[in-house]
Amino acid sequence: MTNPEKFEKTTHREVHRCSECDEFELEKKFSGVAGTPGEEEYDRIEAPDQCPVCGGEIECEVIA
Repeated sequence: MTNPEKFEKTTHREVHRCSECDEFELEKKFSGVAGTPGEEEYDRIEAPDQCPVCGGEIECEVIA
């Protein structure tokens, strides 16, 4: 018997932007089966604390 929760689809999306310039943006996006290596990789990707262009603070917007 197959567990339906095992194949549950999920979507995650975050956008990281510099609060002081328009030169840096990082978008993280995952859409697929929960608990897969792709979702684990999504969780491992981290934005820098400071903008690599101007040194400003990075803000995060969680979209999904």
